[in-house]
Amino acid sequence: MDTHIGAGGWAYFRVPGMDNLEAYSKGFGFVEVNSTYYWYPHPSKARAWRKAVPDSFSFAVRANRELAEKYEFDVEKAKTSLEKLLALIGELRAGYVHLLVPQASAQDPNLPEKLTALFPGGRLGQARVVVEIRPRTSAPAPSLLRAIQDLGAIQCVDLSLEQPEVQGEVLYTRLFGVPEGNTHQFLDEELERVRTRAEAGGYQEGVFVFHGVRMYVDTARFRHLVDTGEHGKATSRIGLESLGEVLAVDATFPTTRDALLRGQGWKVVDRDETTRVRAEYYLEKLPQGLYGSAGSVMGALQKAGIH
Repeated sequence: MDTHIGAGGWAYFRVPGMDNLEAYSKGFGFVEVNSTYYWYPHPSKARAWRKAVPDSFSFAVRANRELAEKYEFDVEKAKTSLEKLLALIGELRAGYVHLLVPQASAQDPNLPEKLTALFPGGRLGQARVVVEIRPRTSAPAPSLLRAIQDLGAIQCVDLSLEQPEVQGEVLYTRLFGVPEGNTHQFLDEELERVRTRAEAGGYQEGVFVFHGVRMYVDTARFRHLVDTGEHGKATSRIGLESLGEVLAVDATFPTTRDALLRGQGWKVVDRDETTRVRAEYYLEKLPQGLYGSAGSVMGALQKAGIH
């Protein structure tokens, strides 16, 4: 399977002295442009993005939310929006365009006909159309699934949670790890589940897009797993030092044990060289109290005999 592994945007990928996208492209070869869901960049901006990355780097773009919220997927009303999207696809040489269908819109009996009019042949320009229904509060209508299949479009789901009902040669999965929100980081076994499901699907091409607060770390770990068959570390250290590295990112002090559990417990740390656990593994052992720094947290855990 030919794989494209990346994150939902580069805005938070910061390297001192470097442009964010240029820095991102040195670590990853694919990105989904998340910002286009909210606004259309000027063509010159998209052109600059394309020039900032190697020729081998690939983009996917998100269709603007106005297609659903303002135009209700009506091809006549959405002409200008589609023209902007088509221009963006051309500038970036994007291979995929992601279309989010809100659950309420998915109940529209005319939606299959609208999608056929919007994206004949399951494409917009050179880009394959990817259809995602979110939130998934009920099973998609069979008529909608048939329309996706007949168009030759791609059904997108979070492969860590479910598998697509529409089968094809291409897998496109946006990975959050939780039904709602983006406060999640993947454990080794969750990444393994994604890889196993993808390999079992017999796909010729797989696109894996990580979203969430720790998406760059998860993207790198999954890339390492696919390339080597082995799980990579989530931090540069192990044990309590790994926890300290994670807390240093965005934990605020003074704080309490319970607040640390809520705000930091979901993150992944390296218990040893081969074992990843959630930070709650350590934080649950932290005595109740008020802590003024990450150092005081580490000191209290060491005093309690935790290493």
